[in-house]
Amino acid sequence: MSATKKDKNPYKICTWQTETECAGCALSSTLKCRFNWGDLSHFMGIFIMFAIPSIIGVVLGGWGWYLLGWFAFAMFFFHVWESYILCRHCPYYAEEDKTLHCIANYGVYKLWKYAPQPMNRSEKTQLF
Repeated sequence: MSATKKDKNPYKICTWQTETECAGCALSSTLKCRFNWGDLSHFMGIFIMFAIPSIIGVVLGGWGWYLLGWFAFAMFFFHVWESYILCRHCPYYAEEDKTLHCIANYGVYKLWKYAPQPMNRSEKTQLF
Protein backbone atom coordinates (compact mmCIF):
# COMPACT_ATOMS: atom_id res chain seq x y z
CA MET A 1 0.00 0.00 0.00
CA SER A 2 1.35 3.41 -0.88
CA ALA A 3 2.15 6.01 1.75
CA THR A 4 -0.41 8.38 0.25
CA LYS A 5 -3.20 5.83 0.59
CA LYS A 6 -2.24 5.09 4.20
CA ASP A 7 -2.41 8.78 5.01
CA LYS A 8 -5.93 8.93 3.59
CA ASN A 9 -7.11 6.00 5.72
CA PRO A 10 -6.44 6.79 9.39
CA TYR A 11 -9.29 4.56 10.61
CA LYS A 12 -8.17 1.56 8.50
CA ILE A 13 -11.57 1.23 6.84
CA CYS A 14 -11.68 -1.26 4.00
CA THR A 15 -13.38 1.20 1.65
CA TRP A 16 -10.11 3.10 1.37
CA GLN A 17 -7.80 0.10 1.01
CA THR A 18 -6.40 -0.79 -2.36
CA GLU A 19 -8.51 -3.06 -4.55
CA THR A 20 -5.94 -5.85 -4.30
CA GLU A 21 -6.36 -5.93 -0.52
CA CYS A 22 -10.11 -6.34 -0.96
CA ALA A 23 -9.91 -9.05 -3.62
CA GLY A 24 -11.12 -11.85 -1.34
CA CYS A 25 -13.92 -9.91 0.36
CA ALA A 26 -17.19 -11.84 0.46
CA LEU A 27 -19.21 -8.62 0.45
CA SER A 28 -17.62 -7.04 -2.62
CA SER A 29 -20.35 -8.21 -4.99
CA THR A 30 -23.25 -7.02 -2.81
CA LEU A 31 -21.91 -3.96 -0.97
CA LYS A 32 -21.17 -0.69 -2.74
CA CYS A 33 -18.02 0.00 -0.80
CA ARG A 34 -16.15 1.86 -3.55
CA PHE A 35 -17.08 4.86 -5.63
CA ASN A 36 -18.10 3.89 -9.13
CA TRP A 37 -18.88 6.37 -11.91
CA GLY A 38 -21.44 3.92 -13.29
CA ASP A 39 -23.41 4.02 -10.04
CA LEU A 40 -23.34 7.81 -10.05
CA SER A 41 -24.47 7.88 -13.68
CA HIS A 42 -27.33 5.53 -12.86
CA PHE A 43 -28.43 7.73 -9.96
CA MET A 44 -28.21 10.91 -12.04
CA GLY A 45 -30.11 9.30 -14.91
CA ILE A 46 -33.00 8.42 -12.65
CA PHE A 47 -32.95 11.85 -11.00
CA ILE A 48 -32.88 13.73 -14.31
CA MET A 49 -35.85 11.76 -15.66
CA PHE A 50 -37.98 13.40 -12.96
CA ALA A 51 -36.14 16.69 -12.48
CA ILE A 52 -36.28 18.00 -16.05
CA PRO A 53 -40.06 17.57 -16.52
CA SER A 54 -40.62 19.04 -13.06
CA ILE A 55 -38.49 22.09 -13.78
CA ILE A 56 -40.18 22.60 -17.14
CA GLY A 57 -43.59 22.38 -15.49
CA VAL A 58 -42.66 24.89 -12.80
CA VAL A 59 -41.32 27.35 -15.39
CA LEU A 60 -44.31 26.93 -17.72
CA GLY A 61 -46.63 27.36 -14.75
CA GLY A 62 -45.11 30.77 -14.06
CA TRP A 63 -43.39 29.76 -10.85
CA GLY A 64 -39.85 29.59 -12.20
CA TRP A 65 -38.40 32.03 -9.71
CA TYR A 66 -39.33 29.59 -6.93
CA LEU A 67 -36.61 27.36 -8.30
CA LEU A 68 -34.05 29.73 -6.76
CA GLY A 69 -35.45 28.99 -3.30
CA TRP A 70 -35.54 25.29 -4.05
CA PHE A 71 -31.94 25.41 -5.25
CA ALA A 72 -30.81 27.31 -2.13
CA PHE A 73 -32.57 24.81 0.12
CA ALA A 74 -31.06 21.88 -1.80
CA MET A 75 -27.57 23.34 -1.42
CA PHE A 76 -28.10 23.83 2.32
CA PHE A 77 -29.66 20.40 2.76
CA PHE A 78 -27.05 18.36 0.89
CA HIS A 79 -23.96 20.35 1.85
CA VAL A 80 -24.72 21.18 5.48
CA TRP A 81 -27.62 19.35 7.07
CA GLU A 82 -27.38 15.92 5.45
CA SER A 83 -23.61 15.85 5.72
CA TYR A 84 -23.94 16.47 9.46
CA ILE A 85 -26.71 14.04 10.34
CA LEU A 86 -25.93 11.26 7.88
CA CYS A 87 -22.69 11.52 5.93
CA ARG A 88 -20.29 12.05 8.82
CA HIS A 89 -21.15 8.57 10.13
CA CYS A 90 -20.38 6.86 6.82
CA PRO A 91 -17.09 5.08 6.03
CA TYR A 92 -16.73 7.23 2.90
CA TYR A 93 -16.45 10.25 5.19
CA ALA A 94 -13.44 8.71 6.97
CA GLU A 95 -11.09 9.44 4.09
CA GLU A 96 -8.56 12.11 5.02
CA ASP A 97 -9.56 14.61 2.37
CA LYS A 98 -11.54 17.84 2.35
CA THR A 99 -14.09 16.59 -0.18
CA LEU A 100 -16.38 13.60 0.00
CA HIS A 101 -15.90 10.80 -2.54
CA CYS A 102 -19.02 8.71 -2.21
CA ILE A 103 -21.86 7.35 -4.29
CA ALA A 104 -24.50 9.91 -3.32
CA ASN A 105 -22.75 13.18 -2.49
CA TYR A 106 -19.55 13.09 -4.49
CA GLY A 107 -17.63 16.35 -4.21
CA VAL A 108 -19.36 17.76 -1.12
CA TYR A 109 -16.97 19.73 1.09
CA LYS A 110 -16.54 18.09 4.50
CA LEU A 111 -17.58 20.56 7.16
CA TRP A 112 -17.71 18.11 10.05
CA LYS A 113 -15.40 15.68 11.79
CA TYR A 114 -15.86 11.96 11.02
CA ALA A 115 -18.08 10.33 13.67
CA PRO A 116 -17.81 6.53 13.47
CA GLN A 117 -20.44 5.93 16.15
CA PRO A 118 -24.06 5.16 15.19
CA MET A 119 -26.49 8.00 14.62
CA ASN A 120 -28.15 9.32 17.75
CA ARG A 121 -31.92 9.53 18.26
CA SER A 122 -32.12 13.15 17.11
CA GLU A 123 -30.33 12.38 13.84
CA LYS A 124 -32.53 9.35 13.20
CA THR A 125 -35.65 11.42 13.85
CA GLN A 126 -34.56 14.07 11.36
CA LEU A 127 -34.26 11.44 8.64
CA PHE A 128 -37.68 9.96 9.36
